[in-house]
Amino acid sequence: MKRKKQKDILIIGSNSAIMSESINNFLKKDINVIGVSRNSANKKFLKNINYIHYKMDLLKNFKNIGKLFKKIKKKHKNIGVIIYAQGGTLGEKKIFTDIQNWENLWKINFGCSIIINNLFLKDFIKKKYGRILYFNSVATYLKSGSATYSSSKICINDYVKKMGNNFSHLNIFINSITTSIVSAKGNNWSKFELKSSKKAISNILQKNISSQKFGRSNYFTEIVDLLCSSRNKFITASNLDLDGGFLK
Repeated sequence: MKRKKQKDILIIGSNSAIMSESINNFLKKDINVIGVSRNSANKKFLKNINYIHYKMDLLKNFKNIGKLFKKIKKKHKNIGVIIYAQGGTLGEKKIFTDIQNWENLWKINFGCSIIINNLFLKDFIKKKYGRILYFNSVATYLKSGSATYSSSKICINDYVKKMGNNFSHLNIFINSITTSIVSAKGNNWSKFELKSSKKAISNILQKNISSQKFGRSNYFTEIVDLLCSSRNKFITASNLDLDGGFLK
C-alpha cells in the first residue's frame, strides 16, 4: 500500500534557529517545506529538492501580505500546515514608546499571522484538514520588561484558545509552544553560551530554569512533528509550556 504523502508545510520564520532540526526532520521524511524569512535561505536546506524558500520582510510588506501569500498558495496547493517561528523585539527595549513601535511589534509577532491564516483557513475548511502551530515566548509571563513585545505575543495565547476551539470539529488544530532559553546555532543565547564563563552560564540557568539546562532545537523536533501531522488527533487549542521549568 502506497504511503499517503503528508501535507506540505509552510514555515514563517524558517531561518529561526529553533526550527533547524524540525526542518531537517521534515525533509528527511520527504515532506515539502516552504520557508519564508527576512534573510536568504540556509544553504544546507536549499540543497534539498523538497525545500523552497521565499525571501520576504513581513513588516515592510505588511500591506501586501495577502497578495504575496495568495501567490504562494496558488503555487503550492498542498499546504496543510503552517508554523510561525518569526518575530522578536525589533530591538525595542524602552518601557515608554510611541504607538508606531507598538504597531510594528504587533504586526511582526502576531498581526501578519491573522492575514495568512485567514487566507489558508478557507482551503483547510474545504479539505477538513489543517494544522497551525505558533512558537511563543515566556516573556508573556514576566512582570517586568518590554510591554510592547510581551503584549504582542500574549495575543497568540487567546487566539489559539478561541480559534482552536472554533475549528477543531473540522480537523483543524491550532496550538502554540512556549519556550524559554533556547541556545541554537546563530542565536543570541548561543553566542552567550560560547562567550561566557561556566559560572556566568550556571548563574543564568539556576536563576531562570529549574532543569538548569539550555533548550536545544532538537528538543522540540518530536513534539513539532506530532502536532503538525495527521497523527495528532486530539491536541488542539493548547498553549504548551515547553520551557525547561521556567521560574516565573
